[in-house]
Amino acid sequence: MFKCQREPFLTQFETVVVSCEEVQDVKLVNKQVGLEEMVPTDKLFKVVLEDTILFPEGGGQPDDRGTIGSAKVIRVIRDGCTAIHYVVEGTGKENGVDGSCLPFEKGQKVSVSIDWNRRLDHMQQHSGQHLVTAIADQMFGFATTSWYLGKEDSFIELDTKQISKDQLKTIEDTVNGHIRDGIACTVEVVELDDPKLKTARGRNLPDDVKGNIRIVTIQGVESNVCCGTHVQSLSQLQAIKLLDAVPKKGKIQLYFVSGNRVLKRFDEMHKREGELMKTLKTNPLDLPSSCEKMNVALRNTKKALLTLNKSLAALEVKQFLLENDTTKKLRHFHRENVDPEYASTFIREMGTVKTAVIFLTFKYEANSANIYLIRGEDSVEESAFKTISEEVSVMLSGKGSLRGNQYQAKITKVGDIAKAVSYLENSLKTQ
Repeated sequence: MFKCQREPFLTQFETVVVSCEEVQDVKLVNKQVGLEEMVPTDKLFKVVLEDTILFPEGGGQPDDRGTIGSAKVIRVIRDGCTAIHYVVEGTGKENGVDGSCLPFEKGQKVSVSIDWNRRLDHMQQHSGQHLVTAIADQMFGFATTSWYLGKEDSFIELDTKQISKDQLKTIEDTVNGHIRDGIACTVEVVELDDPKLKTARGRNLPDDVKGNIRIVTIQGVESNVCCGTHVQSLSQLQAIKLLDAVPKKGKIQLYFVSGNRVLKRFDEMHKREGELMKTLKTNPLDLPSSCEKMNVALRNTKKALLTLNKSLAALEVKQFLLENDTTKKLRHFHRENVDPEYASTFIREMGTVKTAVIFLTFKYEANSANIYLIRGEDSVEESAFKTISEEVSVMLSGKGSLRGNQYQAKITKVGDIAKAVSYLENSLKTQ
């Protein structure tokens, strides 16, 4: 059992180095344990201490971050009864002196410090999960099958296909009532054969667990076998907010935030509310109705624009066919700032021109366009048309396909369309 489990509120600790080895195959270790904070220039060391206040991941709780001397701890994992710290050179000072502190010597005394904000956050979420799990089970028989502690919010997987709004409110009200009561949270250490383990929740222990077992108890609420770090009183959770209940694979994922995350979430929502109020020029209570009015206006505008686009396309098709020289084997039409509906209407209204290849280019976005090559029956042989069309697509960095007498592609080299027109004119002259 680690120091972090015996004294979870300890933020600094003096201990002794058992081993320190430089990792030779960083890519392999990264693949095995995940080193998100690792940078290519870092030298990675694997450090084992006599004891540690840095929690290795377990029980659904992520690992801690901190420092050993001035070295930065970027990952902590458990291997049986040993905590393995993966560290890189930090930027801080040790004993007031700049410079490298790695590698550590065996037997060297070191100071271990913890990222307290991360630890407190994890404790608040983990203890919050215990509380919600207990109340959901006691009040409605919804057993917890798993849980996930995320960076922004967490979820508890409940063994039920549905949960009502009234049930959610009851759970939320009950857990926050217990928080207001400041119920104590205690940890008892027992042997593997202790009869208390038979009545504690979460009795499925890892195969490599040896020695003493921790039972975390919320007084008068529940007892739970757990290796994680927890608050000493429910009052340290401050509050729990249930966010959403998402059905998935016959179960419910109940999303929640606890402790400081509740304040952070409220602060983010308050700022967004203020920005919306400025944009919509209304008060908080009228935001939903103002947004709905805006949506209605937007839908009506889109309908009107769609009608206008179709009318414009039909009109421009007629003008295009009238203005083009009927003796030319290639006819090109280009239009920017239109939508796919405009293109569809244009092609449908135009039909085919027997003696020519029609080359249509419609620019929808800043760096891309859709092109259409339409073969007239008497303009060019099918095999030649296919070859020419594919060459144009390659020239314009596009990807397309041929269906009947029409080749369609999405291209990215919009600036080379004039070059493609010139290529088509020259190619069709020889046909």
